[in-house]
Amino acid sequence: MTKYLLLILFFTFSYEINSQNKVNIFFYDSCADNIKVLDYTLFDMNSWVSYRSNKSEIEIDSIGTYLLSSQLASQDYNDSFSQVIEISNLNKHVDTISIPRIRMRSRSELHSPYFKYVNCDTICDGMEIDYYTNGNKRIEGTFINGDPIQLVDYRIDGTMESKEFFKKRTLIRERIEFYDLNGNLDTYEIHKRKRRMEIIMVYNSQGKFIRKEKNKY
Repeated sequence: MTKYLLLILFFTFSYEINSQNKVNIFFYDSCADNIKVLDYTLFDMNSWVSYRSNKSEIEIDSIGTYLLSSQLASQDYNDSFSQVIEISNLNKHVDTISIPRIRMRSRSELHSPYFKYVNCDTICDGMEIDYYTNGNKRIEGTFINGDPIQLVDYRIDGTMESKEFFKKRTLIRERIEFYDLNGNLDTYEIHKRKRRMEIIMVYNSQGKFIRKEKNKY
């Protein structure tokens, strides 16, 4: 999930879509124990088309799997979060999303290099675990003063979705493992940086090379 969140933070283009399918999404913040109305973006996981909300309401093109991203903004900080959701009904679809307690925090000033993980308002340090409302783990991670060492994301049914390994005291990912719906390793990526390029080598669960990707940073 952190991979998707970082992509969203630097993914600057989106499509304008004319649609009549309206969805209303609200947010429950367990840290403050209240319901919030936030602006948010939905990314279609199949077409990678993005849709932006007007407060709680958003118009999308079709049902399916979406990556929701939003943030809690204050005068000093922005707390970003994301979650994969399923939209199966467009007939007055209304949903309330529980905001993760473990969030990536940045300072509100433009181009600030400050990024730390927090658990509500406490800087993450050591082992931190966040839970879905059904009691299953949502996020499990190891941190040093807000910097991630390892992050594990779980689906709402309790199966492991991804595992990320970071270069010490940075947000630079060195390896990401992806797991199927049964919690078995599906693919993994090895990340390296060279000459302002991020080189990603993708392998299947048996270690067979699949493809190579390059991204500027």
